[in-house]
Amino acid sequence: MKQDYIKSGYEFEKEMVMAITSACSPRELKGVNDSQDHAVWDMVLPNGCAKLNIKGPAIIEFKYNLGTAITRVLHYIESKLQENHYVYIIYLNISIPEEYVKKLESKSIFFLPAKSILKKTKPIERKQVVEDEYPKLRGSKTLFVGAGVGISSGLPAWDELLKNMENCIQDPKIKEIVSKIRDNNLIIKSRKIITILQKYEYKHEYKYKYEPEFHVYELIKEALYLNEEKESHLLNTIISLIQNKQIDTIVTYNYDDLIERKLESYGTPVFPVLEGDEVMQRDGVPILHVHGYIPKSKKPTSVPHLILEESSYNRLFNESYRWVNVEQLHYMRSTNCIFVGFSMQDPNLRRLLELANGDGSREHCIFLKEDEHGNTEGEKESTCIIMSRLGLKVIWFNEYEELPSKLKDLFTNQK
Repeated sequence: MKQDYIKSGYEFEKEMVMAITSACSPRELKGVNDSQDHAVWDMVLPNGCAKLNIKGPAIIEFKYNLGTAITRVLHYIESKLQENHYVYIIYLNISIPEEYVKKLESKSIFFLPAKSILKKTKPIERKQVVEDEYPKLRGSKTLFVGAGVGISSGLPAWDELLKNMENCIQDPKIKEIVSKIRDNNLIIKSRKIITILQKYEYKHEYKYKYEPEFHVYELIKEALYLNEEKESHLLNTIISLIQNKQIDTIVTYNYDDLIERKLESYGTPVFPVLEGDEVMQRDGVPILHVHGYIPKSKKPTSVPHLILEESSYNRLFNESYRWVNVEQLHYMRSTNCIFVGFSMQDPNLRRLLELANGDGSREHCIFLKEDEHGNTEGEKESTCIIMSRLGLKVIWFNEYEELPSKLKDLFTNQK
Protein backbone atom coordinates (compact mmCIF):
# COMPACT_ATOMS: atom_id res chain seq x y z
CA MET A 1 0.00 0.00 0.00
CA LYS A 2 1.49 3.31 -1.06
CA GLN A 3 0.58 6.45 0.83
CA ASP A 4 -0.15 8.29 -2.44
CA TYR A 5 -3.12 6.00 -3.03
CA ILE A 6 -4.70 6.52 0.38
CA LYS A 7 -7.35 9.17 -0.36
CA SER A 8 -9.10 9.20 3.00
CA GLY A 9 -9.01 8.01 6.58
CA TYR A 10 -11.74 5.50 5.73
CA GLU A 11 -9.60 3.85 3.04
CA PHE A 12 -6.64 3.81 5.42
CA GLU A 13 -8.68 2.14 8.14
CA LYS A 14 -10.12 -0.43 5.71
CA GLU A 15 -6.64 -1.27 4.42
CA MET A 16 -5.25 -1.70 7.92
CA VAL A 17 -8.10 -3.94 9.08
CA MET A 18 -7.43 -6.24 6.11
CA ALA A 19 -3.69 -6.28 6.80
CA ILE A 20 -4.07 -7.05 10.51
CA THR A 21 -6.74 -9.69 9.90
CA SER A 22 -4.51 -11.46 7.38
CA ALA A 23 -1.74 -11.64 9.99
CA CYS A 24 -3.93 -13.28 12.63
CA SER A 25 -4.37 -17.03 13.04
CA PRO A 26 -7.89 -18.55 13.20
CA ARG A 27 -7.52 -18.83 16.98
CA GLU A 28 -6.57 -15.15 17.28
CA LEU A 29 -9.56 -14.13 15.16
CA LYS A 30 -11.96 -15.99 17.40
CA GLY A 31 -14.37 -13.53 19.01
CA VAL A 32 -13.13 -10.50 17.06
CA ASN A 33 -16.63 -9.56 15.95
CA ASP A 34 -18.38 -10.78 19.11
CA SER A 35 -16.77 -8.39 21.56
CA GLN A 36 -19.00 -5.66 23.00
CA ASP A 37 -16.02 -3.31 22.63
CA HIS A 38 -16.25 -3.64 18.86
CA ALA A 39 -18.80 -0.82 18.62
CA VAL A 40 -16.61 1.58 20.63
CA TRP A 41 -13.17 1.06 19.09
CA ASP A 42 -11.85 0.82 15.52
CA MET A 43 -10.76 -2.77 16.04
CA VAL A 44 -10.60 -5.25 18.90
CA LEU A 45 -8.34 -8.31 19.11
CA PRO A 46 -9.33 -10.31 22.21
CA ASN A 47 -6.42 -12.71 21.66
CA GLY A 48 -3.87 -10.27 20.24
CA CYS A 49 -1.76 -11.05 17.16
CA ALA A 50 1.56 -12.85 17.63
CA LYS A 51 2.84 -12.06 14.14
CA LEU A 52 2.50 -8.30 14.77
CA ASN A 53 3.63 -8.48 18.44
CA ILE A 54 0.25 -7.25 19.59
CA LYS A 55 -0.63 -8.47 23.09
CA GLY A 56 -4.23 -9.27 23.93
CA PRO A 57 -6.80 -8.29 24.79
CA ALA A 58 -5.99 -5.39 22.48
CA ILE A 59 -7.88 -2.26 21.48
CA ILE A 60 -6.73 -0.73 18.21
CA GLU A 61 -7.30 2.83 17.05
CA PHE A 62 -6.34 4.07 13.56
CA LYS A 63 -5.15 7.64 13.00
CA TYR A 64 -4.76 8.93 9.46
CA ASN A 65 -2.71 11.81 10.88
CA LEU A 66 -1.07 11.84 14.30
CA GLY A 67 -0.95 15.46 15.53
CA THR A 68 -1.20 17.58 18.64
CA ALA A 69 -4.76 16.42 19.31
CA ILE A 70 -3.39 13.05 20.36
CA THR A 71 -3.38 14.05 24.04
CA ARG A 72 -7.16 14.58 23.97
CA VAL A 73 -7.54 11.22 22.21
CA LEU A 74 -5.52 9.52 24.93
CA HIS A 75 -7.68 11.07 27.70
CA TYR A 76 -10.79 9.75 25.96
CA ILE A 77 -9.26 6.27 25.55
CA GLU A 78 -8.22 6.12 29.19
CA SER A 79 -11.74 7.06 30.30
CA LYS A 80 -13.22 4.18 28.31
CA LEU A 81 -10.42 1.67 28.79
CA GLN A 82 -11.10 -1.52 30.72
CA GLU A 83 -8.56 -2.98 33.12
CA ASN A 84 -5.91 -5.33 31.69
CA HIS A 85 -6.47 -4.14 28.09
CA TYR A 86 -3.70 -2.94 25.79
CA VAL A 87 -4.10 -0.01 23.40
CA TYR A 88 -2.35 0.20 20.04
CA ILE A 89 -2.60 3.45 18.06
CA ILE A 90 -1.64 2.84 14.45
CA TYR A 91 -0.93 5.94 12.36
CA LEU A 92 -0.18 6.69 8.71
CA ASN A 93 1.15 10.28 8.89
CA ILE A 94 2.74 12.12 11.81
CA SER A 95 3.03 15.89 12.32
CA ILE A 96 4.56 15.91 15.79
CA PRO A 97 8.07 14.82 16.89
CA GLU A 98 8.42 11.07 17.29
CA GLU A 99 10.30 11.68 20.55
CA TYR A 100 7.16 13.31 21.94
CA VAL A 101 5.11 10.30 20.89
CA LYS A 102 7.49 7.92 22.65
CA LYS A 103 6.98 9.82 25.92
CA LEU A 104 3.22 9.23 25.64
CA GLU A 105 3.67 5.44 25.60
CA SER A 106 3.11 3.43 28.77
CA LYS A 107 2.84 -0.20 29.86
CA SER A 108 -0.56 -0.43 28.19
CA ILE A 109 -0.45 2.18 25.39
CA PHE A 110 1.67 1.79 22.26
CA PHE A 111 2.11 3.70 18.98
CA LEU A 112 2.80 1.84 15.73
CA PRO A 113 3.49 3.35 12.29
CA ALA A 114 1.36 1.77 9.57
CA LYS A 115 4.45 0.94 7.52
CA SER A 116 5.64 -1.45 10.26
CA ILE A 117 2.36 -3.37 10.01
CA LEU A 118 2.43 -3.44 6.22
CA LYS A 119 6.03 -4.65 6.17
CA LYS A 120 5.09 -7.71 8.23
CA THR A 121 1.94 -8.44 6.21
CA LYS A 122 3.41 -7.91 2.75
CA PRO A 123 2.25 -10.71 0.43
CA ILE A 124 4.83 -13.46 -0.15
CA GLU A 125 6.21 -13.77 -3.63
CA ARG A 126 4.99 -17.04 -5.15
CA LYS A 127 8.46 -18.15 -6.31
CA GLN A 128 10.15 -17.31 -3.03
CA VAL A 129 10.19 -20.18 -0.55
CA VAL A 130 10.25 -18.72 2.92
CA GLU A 131 9.43 -20.27 6.24
CA ASP A 132 6.39 -18.08 6.87
CA GLU A 133 4.72 -19.55 3.77
CA TYR A 134 4.12 -22.80 5.62
CA PRO A 135 2.23 -23.35 8.88
CA LYS A 136 4.03 -24.78 11.89
CA LEU A 137 2.77 -28.32 12.45
CA ARG A 138 3.47 -29.28 16.04
CA GLY A 139 2.98 -32.80 17.35
CA SER A 140 1.53 -35.79 15.48
CA LYS A 141 0.88 -35.40 11.76
CA THR A 142 -1.82 -37.08 9.70
CA LEU A 143 -1.72 -37.11 5.92
CA PHE A 144 -5.12 -37.09 4.21
CA VAL A 145 -4.77 -38.58 0.73
CA GLY A 146 -7.20 -37.71 -2.07
CA ALA A 147 -7.76 -38.94 -5.62
CA GLY A 148 -4.94 -36.78 -7.01
CA VAL A 149 -2.33 -39.12 -5.48
CA GLY A 150 -3.79 -42.16 -7.25
CA ILE A 151 -4.14 -40.24 -10.50
CA SER A 152 -0.43 -39.35 -10.37
CA SER A 153 0.25 -43.12 -10.40
CA GLY A 154 -1.99 -43.80 -13.39
CA LEU A 155 -5.17 -44.78 -11.53
CA PRO A 156 -8.46 -43.33 -12.81
CA ALA A 157 -10.28 -40.26 -11.53
CA TRP A 158 -13.92 -40.81 -10.53
CA ASP A 159 -15.40 -40.08 -13.95
CA GLU A 160 -12.80 -42.29 -15.62
CA LEU A 161 -13.48 -45.08 -13.11
CA LEU A 162 -17.16 -45.10 -14.11
CA LYS A 163 -16.17 -45.17 -17.79
CA ASN A 164 -13.81 -48.08 -17.08
CA MET A 165 -16.64 -49.93 -15.32
CA GLU A 166 -18.76 -49.55 -18.43
CA ASN A 167 -15.93 -50.88 -20.59
CA CYS A 168 -15.44 -53.87 -18.27
CA ILE A 169 -19.09 -54.97 -18.36
CA GLN A 170 -19.27 -58.17 -20.39
CA ASP A 171 -23.03 -58.51 -20.76
CA PRO A 172 -23.95 -56.62 -24.00
CA LYS A 173 -27.46 -55.76 -22.78
CA ILE A 174 -26.29 -54.24 -19.51
CA LYS A 175 -23.39 -52.49 -21.21
CA GLU A 176 -25.75 -50.78 -23.66
CA ILE A 177 -28.05 -49.55 -20.88
CA VAL A 178 -25.13 -48.17 -18.84
CA SER A 179 -23.58 -46.48 -21.90
CA LYS A 180 -26.72 -44.36 -22.35
CA ILE A 181 -26.57 -42.78 -18.87
CA ARG A 182 -25.96 -39.05 -19.36
CA ASP A 183 -26.10 -37.72 -15.78
CA ASN A 184 -23.28 -35.22 -15.10
CA ASN A 185 -23.55 -35.63 -11.32
CA LEU A 186 -21.06 -38.42 -10.61
CA ILE A 187 -22.69 -39.43 -7.31
CA ILE A 188 -26.06 -39.93 -9.00
CA LYS A 189 -24.50 -41.51 -12.06
CA SER A 190 -22.69 -44.00 -9.82
CA ARG A 191 -25.97 -44.91 -8.16
CA LYS A 192 -27.66 -45.47 -11.51
CA ILE A 193 -24.89 -47.80 -12.66
CA ILE A 194 -24.93 -49.84 -9.42
CA THR A 195 -28.74 -50.02 -9.52
CA ILE A 196 -28.69 -51.33 -13.09
CA LEU A 197 -26.06 -53.93 -12.21
CA GLN A 198 -28.08 -55.11 -9.22
CA LYS A 199 -31.37 -55.13 -11.12
CA TYR A 200 -30.00 -57.43 -13.78
CA GLU A 201 -28.08 -59.48 -11.19
CA TYR A 202 -24.85 -58.79 -13.01
CA LYS A 203 -22.35 -61.62 -12.59
CA HIS A 204 -18.70 -61.37 -13.42
CA GLU A 205 -17.87 -64.09 -15.90
CA TYR A 206 -14.61 -65.26 -14.41
CA LYS A 207 -14.21 -64.38 -10.73
CA TYR A 208 -16.34 -64.90 -7.60
CA LYS A 209 -18.69 -67.09 -9.63
CA TYR A 210 -20.35 -68.51 -6.50
CA GLU A 211 -20.32 -65.32 -4.45
CA PRO A 212 -22.85 -62.96 -6.10
CA GLU A 213 -22.43 -60.21 -3.45
CA PHE A 214 -18.88 -59.66 -4.72
CA HIS A 215 -19.73 -59.25 -8.41
CA VAL A 216 -20.08 -55.45 -8.37
CA TYR A 217 -17.01 -55.18 -6.15
CA GLU A 218 -14.99 -57.21 -8.67
CA LEU A 219 -16.16 -55.00 -11.53
CA ILE A 220 -15.03 -51.87 -9.64
CA LYS A 221 -11.71 -53.56 -8.89
CA GLU A 222 -11.13 -54.42 -12.54
CA ALA A 223 -12.03 -50.84 -13.56
CA LEU A 224 -9.74 -49.39 -10.86
CA TYR A 225 -6.65 -51.30 -12.00
CA LEU A 226 -7.52 -51.42 -15.71
CA ASN A 227 -4.62 -49.21 -16.80
CA GLU A 228 -0.98 -49.90 -16.12
CA GLU A 229 0.41 -48.11 -13.08
CA LYS A 230 3.25 -45.64 -13.51
CA GLU A 231 6.01 -44.29 -11.31
CA SER A 232 4.82 -41.30 -9.28
CA HIS A 233 7.18 -38.73 -7.78
CA LEU A 234 4.34 -37.60 -5.50
CA LEU A 235 3.74 -41.12 -4.16
CA ASN A 236 7.48 -41.64 -3.67
CA THR A 237 7.67 -38.40 -1.67
CA ILE A 238 4.82 -39.54 0.58
CA ILE A 239 6.52 -42.92 1.10
CA SER A 240 9.79 -41.16 2.01
CA LEU A 241 8.02 -38.95 4.58
CA ILE A 242 6.40 -42.01 6.16
CA GLN A 243 9.66 -43.93 6.32
CA ASN A 244 11.38 -40.94 7.92
CA LYS A 245 8.60 -40.93 10.56
CA GLN A 246 7.49 -37.42 9.59
CA ILE A 247 3.95 -38.70 9.04
CA ASP A 248 2.29 -40.80 11.75
CA THR A 249 -1.00 -41.82 10.13
CA ILE A 250 -2.56 -41.95 6.67
CA VAL A 251 -6.25 -41.28 6.08
CA THR A 252 -7.05 -42.07 2.46
CA TYR A 253 -10.20 -41.46 0.45
CA ASN A 254 -8.95 -43.91 -2.19
CA TYR A 255 -9.81 -47.59 -2.60
CA ASP A 256 -6.36 -48.61 -3.86
CA ASP A 257 -3.48 -50.15 -1.92
CA LEU A 258 -0.71 -48.17 -3.64
CA ILE A 259 0.77 -46.93 -0.36
CA GLU A 260 0.57 -50.34 1.30
CA ARG A 261 2.31 -52.12 -1.58
CA LYS A 262 5.02 -49.48 -1.86
CA LEU A 263 5.82 -49.52 1.86
CA GLU A 264 5.80 -53.32 1.99
CA SER A 265 8.29 -53.41 -0.89
CA TYR A 266 10.68 -51.45 1.35
CA GLY A 267 10.04 -53.70 4.34
CA THR A 268 8.02 -51.10 6.27
CA PRO A 269 5.24 -52.69 8.37
CA VAL A 270 1.80 -51.35 7.50
CA PHE A 271 -1.81 -52.30 8.00
CA PRO A 272 -5.00 -51.04 6.36
CA VAL A 273 -7.74 -49.98 8.77
CA LEU A 274 -11.31 -50.62 7.64
CA GLU A 275 -14.68 -50.00 9.23
CA GLY A 276 -14.87 -51.71 12.61
CA ASP A 277 -11.11 -52.27 12.97
CA GLU A 278 -9.06 -51.03 15.92
CA VAL A 279 -6.59 -48.40 14.71
CA MET A 280 -3.91 -49.27 17.28
CA GLN A 281 -4.46 -53.01 17.08
CA ARG A 282 -1.22 -53.88 15.27
CA ASP A 283 2.31 -52.62 14.80
CA GLY A 284 3.09 -50.57 11.73
CA VAL A 285 1.78 -47.52 9.89
CA PRO A 286 -2.04 -47.35 10.09
CA ILE A 287 -3.74 -46.48 6.79
CA LEU A 288 -7.42 -45.67 7.25
CA HIS A 289 -9.54 -46.33 4.16
CA VAL A 290 -12.60 -44.24 4.94
CA HIS A 291 -14.32 -44.86 1.58
CA GLY A 292 -13.49 -48.57 1.36
CA TYR A 293 -10.59 -50.77 0.36
CA ILE A 294 -9.88 -52.69 -2.86
CA PRO A 295 -6.40 -54.25 -2.75
CA LYS A 296 -4.99 -55.18 -6.15
CA SER A 297 -4.11 -58.82 -5.51
CA LYS A 298 -5.78 -59.77 -2.22
CA LYS A 299 -9.26 -61.27 -2.01
CA PRO A 300 -11.54 -59.65 0.63
CA THR A 301 -12.68 -61.87 3.51
CA SER A 302 -16.02 -60.10 3.98
CA VAL A 303 -18.44 -57.98 1.99
CA PRO A 304 -16.57 -54.68 1.40
CA HIS A 305 -18.10 -51.35 2.47
CA LEU A 306 -17.57 -48.95 -0.42
CA ILE A 307 -18.57 -45.28 -0.51
CA LEU A 308 -19.26 -44.75 -4.20
CA GLU A 309 -22.83 -43.87 -5.01
CA GLU A 310 -25.56 -41.61 -3.61
CA SER A 311 -27.08 -43.90 -0.96
CA SER A 312 -23.69 -44.58 0.65
CA TYR A 313 -22.92 -40.85 0.75
CA ASN A 314 -26.32 -40.19 2.31
CA ARG A 315 -25.51 -42.65 5.11
CA LEU A 316 -22.36 -40.68 5.89
CA PHE A 317 -24.47 -37.59 6.52
CA ASN A 318 -27.22 -39.34 8.46
CA GLU A 319 -25.04 -41.53 10.71
CA SER A 320 -22.97 -38.97 12.59
CA TYR A 321 -21.36 -41.57 14.85
CA ARG A 322 -20.40 -43.95 12.08
CA TRP A 323 -16.76 -45.11 12.25
CA VAL A 324 -15.76 -43.24 9.10
CA ASN A 325 -16.89 -39.91 10.60
CA VAL A 326 -15.72 -40.44 14.19
CA GLU A 327 -12.19 -41.45 13.21
CA GLN A 328 -11.72 -38.51 10.85
CA LEU A 329 -12.94 -36.05 13.49
CA HIS A 330 -10.52 -37.59 15.99
CA TYR A 331 -7.51 -36.91 13.76
CA MET A 332 -8.75 -33.48 12.69
CA ARG A 333 -9.09 -32.43 16.33
CA SER A 334 -6.02 -34.06 17.85
CA THR A 335 -3.32 -33.96 15.15
CA ASN A 336 -1.94 -31.66 12.46
CA CYS A 337 -3.49 -32.66 9.15
CA ILE A 338 -2.08 -32.21 5.65
CA PHE A 339 -4.44 -32.64 2.68
CA VAL A 340 -2.98 -33.70 -0.66
CA GLY A 341 -4.83 -34.56 -3.86
CA PHE A 342 -8.23 -33.15 -2.90
CA SER A 343 -10.61 -31.07 -5.02
CA MET A 344 -12.51 -30.10 -1.80
CA GLN A 345 -15.87 -30.82 -3.42
CA ASP A 346 -16.76 -33.65 -1.04
CA PRO A 347 -19.59 -32.22 1.13
CA ASN A 348 -19.03 -34.67 3.99
CA LEU A 349 -15.32 -33.81 4.23
CA ARG A 350 -16.14 -30.09 4.35
CA ARG A 351 -18.78 -30.74 7.02
CA LEU A 352 -16.33 -32.69 9.19
CA LEU A 353 -13.65 -30.00 8.86
CA GLU A 354 -16.13 -27.33 9.91
CA LEU A 355 -17.18 -29.40 12.93
CA ALA A 356 -13.55 -30.03 13.89
CA ASN A 357 -12.75 -26.32 13.60
CA GLY A 358 -15.65 -25.25 15.80
CA ASP A 359 -13.45 -23.19 18.13
CA GLY A 360 -11.27 -21.79 15.34
CA SER A 361 -8.12 -23.17 16.97
CA ARG A 362 -6.99 -25.59 14.26
CA GLU A 363 -4.76 -24.74 11.34
CA HIS A 364 -4.28 -27.70 9.06
CA CYS A 365 -3.05 -27.17 5.50
CA ILE A 366 -4.10 -28.14 2.00
CA PHE A 367 -2.31 -28.04 -1.34
CA LEU A 368 -4.43 -26.47 -4.12
CA LYS A 369 -3.66 -25.84 -7.78
CA GLU A 370 -4.07 -22.16 -8.59
CA ASP A 371 -5.92 -22.35 -11.93
CA GLU A 372 -8.40 -24.88 -10.49
CA HIS A 373 -9.34 -22.88 -7.42
CA GLY A 374 -8.58 -19.26 -8.24
CA ASN A 375 -8.30 -17.79 -11.73
CA THR A 376 -8.15 -14.28 -10.27
CA GLU A 377 -6.63 -12.78 -7.15
CA GLY A 378 -10.14 -12.11 -5.85
CA GLU A 379 -11.17 -15.73 -6.29
CA LYS A 380 -7.96 -16.97 -4.67
CA GLU A 381 -8.56 -14.67 -1.72
CA SER A 382 -12.12 -15.97 -1.43
CA THR A 383 -10.88 -19.57 -1.54
CA CYS A 384 -8.34 -18.85 1.21
CA ILE A 385 -11.01 -17.30 3.42
CA ILE A 386 -13.34 -20.27 2.95
CA MET A 387 -10.56 -22.78 3.59
CA SER A 388 -9.53 -20.83 6.70
CA ARG A 389 -13.04 -21.21 8.07
CA LEU A 390 -12.63 -24.95 7.57
CA GLY A 391 -9.36 -24.79 9.52
CA LEU A 392 -7.16 -25.09 6.42
CA LYS A 393 -4.25 -22.92 5.32
CA VAL A 394 -3.83 -23.01 1.54
CA ILE A 395 -0.46 -23.77 -0.02
CA TRP A 396 -0.74 -22.90 -3.70
CA PHE A 397 1.09 -24.59 -6.54
CA ASN A 398 1.06 -23.88 -10.29
CA GLU A 399 1.79 -27.26 -11.89
CA TYR A 400 1.34 -30.78 -10.58
CA GLU A 401 5.06 -31.39 -11.09
CA GLU A 402 5.70 -28.86 -8.29
CA LEU A 403 3.57 -30.69 -5.73
CA PRO A 404 6.16 -33.25 -4.51
CA SER A 405 8.77 -30.56 -3.83
CA LYS A 406 6.15 -28.32 -2.18
CA LEU A 407 5.13 -31.19 0.10
CA LYS A 408 8.78 -31.85 0.96
CA ASP A 409 9.35 -28.13 1.63
CA LEU A 410 6.46 -28.13 4.11
CA PHE A 411 8.26 -30.64 6.30
CA THR A 412 11.70 -29.09 5.73
CA ASN A 413 10.37 -25.78 7.06
CA GLN A 414 9.21 -27.43 10.30
CA LYS A 415 12.82 -27.59 11.57
